[in-house]
Amino acid sequence: MNVKDLAKVIDTEILDLVYRLMSLNVEGERLGRKAKYDDRAYVELEALNQERLQVIQRKYALENVYDVYGWTRAYIVPGGHVHKDYHCHTLFADTERYLVAEVSGMTEDEIVAKAGERACTVCYPSAPSDYLSRKSELFTRDEAEKERVRAEREAKRAAKEAAKVVVQTTKINSKTQKPYVSTETFGTLRSAQIEIVSKLYWAHSAVHHGEPSVARTYFNEGKPIAQAMANHPDEERTVEEIMKVCDAKAEANFKRDLRQAEREAR
Repeated sequence: MNVKDLAKVIDTEILDLVYRLMSLNVEGERLGRKAKYDDRAYVELEALNQERLQVIQRKYALENVYDVYGWTRAYIVPGGHVHKDYHCHTLFADTERYLVAEVSGMTEDEIVAKAGERACTVCYPSAPSDYLSRKSELFTRDEAEKERVRAEREAKRAAKEAAKVVVQTTKINSKTQKPYVSTETFGTLRSAQIEIVSKLYWAHSAVHHGEPSVARTYFNEGKPIAQAMANHPDEERTVEEIMKVCDAKAEANFKRDLRQAEREAR
């Protein structure tokens, strides 16, 4: 394993240990308050302290490996800059900062290229200006998780938007007799198809009751929806195929309901 690969492996584990220590410290404070009057909490606290000691010892051992090789590192401040040095003079003693394991062992140019706009210009004074104008690729784990959640939420929203079937038809205002565009939106292809089946159901009902003009109205209302479905990127059927499937379903539903009504009338 070369030094660059070793740096990422070692520093990734060190970062994991840092986060584990943070978690243990929080849990230790909670158990410490309970241990004064709860024997079970006292036992749990003892076990936690043992784990904390093991984590610290492991971290020291790994830092010793770093001391031998001395690869390049970078540190990131939540919501702030990426620094070359843990002790950059722009930071305060209580400034929260984390090792950026993914760039350990990289050259300074490579680190700055990834840090982009978050690169500390004090730590990297010779960084090319075009690097500093780039969007950063480096984040703390909390920031990365928030970004993942945001991206996931945006993807779901985009998928929901893309799934919609939008039907636009030109209608005549009954009062002004002027044409206007009516927009009807269905959340999915399935909901759009259900609406067509519903309209064709009433078309079959109208035919059954001797009202062909009413039947044509329902049929004509269903066709624009089928056209919008056919234009949808996830739909492979033509308008004619969609209408044929919907008509068959509508006819079957109507005949079923008609038989049911006739049985109940006996």
